[in-house]
Amino acid sequence: LHNTVGVVEVSRAGVLEKAYFIVPSLCEYLTEASKRRILTSVNRANLQTMLTDFSESFDSLFEEMKHQAKLQENTFLNFFRLTLDWREKVFFYNAILINLLLLLFYNYECNKTFICGDNEDLIHYRIKPGWRELVVVLSCVQCLFAMTRQWWYVIELGIPMINAKIVSNSKRPLAKSLWALVVWLPPELADPIHQHIARQHGTKTSSLALSRCRLHAVKLIYLCTDFKFWTITAQTVVNVLALLIKHEGAKLLLLVHLLEIFAHSVVLQNVMRSITYRGDTLLQTAGLALVMIYFFGVVGFIMFPELFQFAEADIMGGRKLEPNNNGARCTSIWKCSLVVLDMGLRKGDLGEAMDDIGWGGGGSGGDAY
Repeated sequence: LHNTVGVVEVSRAGVLEKAYFIVPSLCEYLTEASKRRILTSVNRANLQTMLTDFSESFDSLFEEMKHQAKLQENTFLNFFRLTLDWREKVFFYNAILINLLLLLFYNYECNKTFICGDNEDLIHYRIKPGWRELVVVLSCVQCLFAMTRQWWYVIELGIPMINAKIVSNSKRPLAKSLWALVVWLPPELADPIHQHIARQHGTKTSSLALSRCRLHAVKLIYLCTDFKFWTITAQTVVNVLALLIKHEGAKLLLLVHLLEIFAHSVVLQNVMRSITYRGDTLLQTAGLALVMIYFFGVVGFIMFPELFQFAEADIMGGRKLEPNNNGARCTSIWKCSLVVLDMGLRKGDLGEAMDDIGWGGGGSGGDAY
């Protein structure tokens, strides 16, 4: 009964009341991922913004539930829908197993042994015999799961996300920007309610075909703007390259798959969300830091180019080497800025990179200042 009947508690005139309602059968198709997304993304600044933000997601959630219902009607697609959780776990645990084998059995080889002395050059490395074949097999399995994740993400989440963006963009006034012009669609293509109008009015086949081509192009553009899609694509490409490249270090590309840990840990997701919540502010602060470093570099270039020293310069034939590998003479504004960036960030004090300046003279007035 609790799956078909819902209840909402309402405080009215200081009295707590319970309102019961029938849960529509379509709601059973709402995915757990969508539920978590609503809980974590709704604006909780106040009750008004919470209700407004939640209600604005109704259309996209309704379309997503209808899409999930269509997936269940297809036996083949429904199988992949039901096995999604264990496929994600196998993909993640297999990535851990592969990298564990790389950790334990990737060694440098010296004189046809995997024991290298301190005086032997470390040039060639490879997986120990017997384990390379296992890593290749596991990599092939990983590649199969990666490709499956790629197309299933587009089918299960990509299509609803694209349709939601198209409908949302169609309800906004046309903005005078290049992006708005690129993704703009006429109402008969953007709104599902009006998609049948073209056929009812006998639109020419050539015009209808052209409109359909534009619709598919806009859908592809929206898909390419999805960060999650590119994350899964990168993992697939890396896996394919690890199998195709013949270099002994190619399997190390599978390190990228360990980043999937963020998708399996809610705690890490919250940590990343807290860091990127004010991402634009952090980028602007970093930009200001680079500007100030550039200012310091220009001042150093003009006033004391000879005083920047990491270490004493090498001297050969009575001449200091140029480029100076050990020192940091400001022979260009670019080099001065790099010195300020390196020493300022690592030591927190630019003076650590400069020679001492005495008060007794010998330097210019600018140096003393």
